[in-house]
Amino acid sequence: MASIQPFGLWPSPLQADDLAQSKRLRDVAWDSDGKTLVWLEGRGDRGVLVCQPPGQAPRDLNATLSVRARVGYGGGDFTVGHGRVFFVEDAGRLYAQDLEAGAARPLTPDFGHTAAPAVSRDNRWLVYVHTDAGIDRLAIVDTDGTHWPQHLVTGADFYMQPTWHPGGRLLAWIEWDHPQMPWDGSRLCLGQLKLHKDDLPQLISSQPLAGTTDTAIFQPQFSPDGRFLAYVSDQSGYSELYLYNIESSEHVQLTSAALDIAVPAWVQGMRVFAFGADSRHIFFTRSNGGTRCVYTCNLDDHQVHPLET
Repeated sequence: MASIQPFGLWPSPLQADDLAQSKRLRDVAWDSDGKTLVWLEGRGDRGVLVCQPPGQAPRDLNATLSVRARVGYGGGDFTVGHGRVFFVEDAGRLYAQDLEAGAARPLTPDFGHTAAPAVSRDNRWLVYVHTDAGIDRLAIVDTDGTHWPQHLVTGADFYMQPTWHPGGRLLAWIEWDHPQMPWDGSRLCLGQLKLHKDDLPQLISSQPLAGTTDTAIFQPQFSPDGRFLAYVSDQSGYSELYLYNIESSEHVQLTSAALDIAVPAWVQGMRVFAFGADSRHIFFTRSNGGTRCVYTCNLDDHQVHPLET
């Protein structure tokens, strides 16, 4: 008669190699050409970026570096644009790498941790969240790494989701302070930048646009034509989609269903909506009956319709 082994000593059908080689999809993004796809796979304890140009097979980009941001609970590991990917290496440095060929090269020195890199439309500047010695800020560096990085925005306890205006002179971001968590209360801020020919941009003014200690703001994003800044706010009791007109400074609530669009911002880099290329539509997801469903909002008449799948 076979002996009965106690709990914890049963043989597992899964081998160590199976667990180490398992793949987890962590994020995905299109290059600015709209044709090249880049995504991040978790393989064991490593983060591997994978690139698939149109008509080609997927290929790994980083053979030695592990991609993983460690600001707060993580997230915001990479961004892609103009044929390059900008990513955070596990130890905290920002790197740039061409999608076609070549090795990754560091853009920032080896101190602190970085997350949520955002590249300007002209591909010159990279804004990101940086934390060191328990102090958070937004920092900026050029995409070639020729300048020493500079602090751009300071003063709040935490920062998240920086995003560029297409014209390059405006920047939006989320910030909040102790003891709030980002889903309790946060601020949407809009900053004006002064551009220099041979030096890094500087912040010359900023203003809060929405949010309080009791109102949470999520994911600011400019429209491709630069006319609007969209964001999600829970000021009505549910997280709804809003639109800020940059020229008139008017805020308009686009959705009004008793359903949440935002998700708790546990990590950097989370997204729940995106503009269409024509700047006339916003595609978004929201919770409905325990699942996330996809909708579109027409910015001409503010009509919301579910997308058929």
